[in-house]
Amino acid sequence: MFQLYSIPTPIALIVKYVIWIVPVYFYLTQIDHIQNSWRNIGMRNAALGVKWGFLVSFMIVVIEAGLTYSFQGSFHFDLGWRWFTTLLFAIPEEVLFRGFILHKLSSSMTFMKANLFASLLFVSIHLPIWLLQGGASLPKLIGNGATVFLVGYGLSLLVKRTNSLWSSTIVHTVYNLLIYLRAT
Repeated sequence: MFQLYSIPTPIALIVKYVIWIVPVYFYLTQIDHIQNSWRNIGMRNAALGVKWGFLVSFMIVVIEAGLTYSFQGSFHFDLGWRWFTTLLFAIPEEVLFRGFILHKLSSSMTFMKANLFASLLFVSIHLPIWLLQGGASLPKLIGNGATVFLVGYGLSLLVKRTNSLWSSTIVHTVYNLLIYLRAT
């Protein structure tokens, strides 16, 4: 079974949803008093979001497959059930960072500044993962940090373009699947 940091996947998913999604929902409904709170953080415009999500994801897969084939001579796409768990892990990250944090910051500053801060926060939640996985060398931390920052920044631009978290969730899922494929 796929495991994250030696924690079984179902437990890791439950923890992530309880720690990230429940507080966001509580804040929106109890503090901001927003009805239909999920619609207010980007769970709308599903058709447009899905269309753009698949379009951008397709371009990323084509580029990744082309580069991998060019350098390694092959590209395998054996995912099995991993696409589903990867989607389940991407949802709370997108709800928290692009749906809630970016949305809240954008209400008090320009979108570009909000995107900068949300993307830096997105990098910060990955630091413990990299440290636990032995990626603590400075060049690796800088490389991973820059990559995650650019991915987070791009996902936020996609959310702004589509007004939908569906687009960033699909792209985030595909990106994480490609990382998994590179590691296998």
